[in-house]
Amino acid sequence: MVEFQNVTKVYDDGTRALDQLNLTIERGEFVVFIGPSGCGKTTSLKMINHLETPTEGTVLVGGQDVSGVNPVELRRGIGYVIQEIGLLPHLTVEENIGTVPHLLGWRKKRTRERVDELLALSGLDPTVYRHRLPAQLSGGQQQRIGVLRALAADPDVVLMDEPFGALDPITKANLQQELLELQQRVQKTIIFVTHDIDEALKLGDRVVLMRRGAVEQMGSPDHLQNEPVNEFVRSFIGEDRLSQISPEGPVDTLIEEAPLQVWPDTDPTWVLERLEELSRETAQVVDRRGRWHGMMYLADLLEAERKKRTSVEGLGRRDRKLTQPEATVRDAAVLLVDLDAPVPVIREDGTLAGVITNGGVARLTISRLTRGGGAQ
Repeated sequence: MVEFQNVTKVYDDGTRALDQLNLTIERGEFVVFIGPSGCGKTTSLKMINHLETPTEGTVLVGGQDVSGVNPVELRRGIGYVIQEIGLLPHLTVEENIGTVPHLLGWRKKRTRERVDELLALSGLDPTVYRHRLPAQLSGGQQQRIGVLRALAADPDVVLMDEPFGALDPITKANLQQELLELQQRVQKTIIFVTHDIDEALKLGDRVVLMRRGAVEQMGSPDHLQNEPVNEFVRSFIGEDRLSQISPEGPVDTLIEEAPLQVWPDTDPTWVLERLEELSRETAQVVDRRGRWHGMMYLADLLEAERKKRTSVEGLGRRDRKLTQPEATVRDAAVLLVDLDAPVPVIREDGTLAGVITNGGVARLTISRLTRGGGAQ
C-alpha cells in the first residue's frame, strides 16, 4: 500500500533527515513511527502526502510514485490528523468533517449521511453534535472530530502526526482505545507518529524505531520488547521505563519534543500567535542546524512586540538548561520544582535534544501505571 524505496532526505544545510529508508506498509496495517527527536519519523510521514520531497529514492502509495501525482489530488485522497487538530472555528462539526467530501464534489445528502455514520461510529450522537462549533467541544471531542474528518472521504491511507500529544493522560488513553476500536471496524492503512513508547506499543501492529534517519528495528510490539537487536533499542523500549527512573539516572527517558522551535530571525508577533494556538508560554530558539540559542518566555516576547522588534534574535535565555549525558533525573527535578517551565536538554554538540516538563513526567507516570489496562 505504502512503500519507501531507498529514500534519502538531505536538507540544504547538510542535515541528513533520512538515510536509505526501505519500508513496505501493507493495506490495513497500523504502523507506528517512533524515535528520538530529529530521527526522521515526521519527515517520513510527510513524504507520503508529498509535504516533503526525497533527495533520492521513491515513495509509492497504491503503487503510484507520489512525485508524479498532483499534490492537491494526492492529499485529498489521504487522511491527515495532526496534534494541533486544525478545525475551522467558524464551521460546525458537520461542516468540518465534510470538508474533503465537499472539495471532492460529493452531494450534500451523501456527505451528511457520511458525517452521521462517522459520528455514530465514534460514539457521538449526530443530533447532538452535528451543529456544534469547535469552541463548544472539549479537547478530546475536538480531536475525535479531527480523526473523523480524516476518514470522511473514505481514504485508504490515514496519516497521524502525534494526534494525542497535547491531551491530558486520561483523555489520551480513552482516545487511543477508541482509535483501536474504530480501526477494527474501518481497517484503514494508518501510519502514526509518536514520541511516546507506551502509545506505540499499545497501538501499532508494527513499530518502526528510528535513529538518525535510519531504522534501528521494526516489528511487532512483542518482537521489539522481547528481541531488541541492540543496546539502543533495549534502552529506548525499556522493560519497565518507570522502574529505571532513579534520582541519579540519566534524563533521557523524560525528554519529549519541544512543542515550538523557532529560528532567530522569526518575527516575535508570529511566535506569540503560535504560543496562543498551542496554549504554551515558552518557545525554544534554534538555528538551521538545530543548535540551541535559548528559551524565550511569554513576557520577553510581549516586550519585544511592544518595542516593535522584527526578530527574536538575542531573546533566548540560556540560564535554565541541562546537558547530555551528564544531567540526571535529580537535576531535572530541582529545576522543575523551582519553576514550572520546560527544561531544555542540550546535546554535546549544542543541538536541542528536547525538553522536560512537569506534564511530561506526570504523563509518563500515569502511562506506566495504566499500561496494559486499557481505557475504563
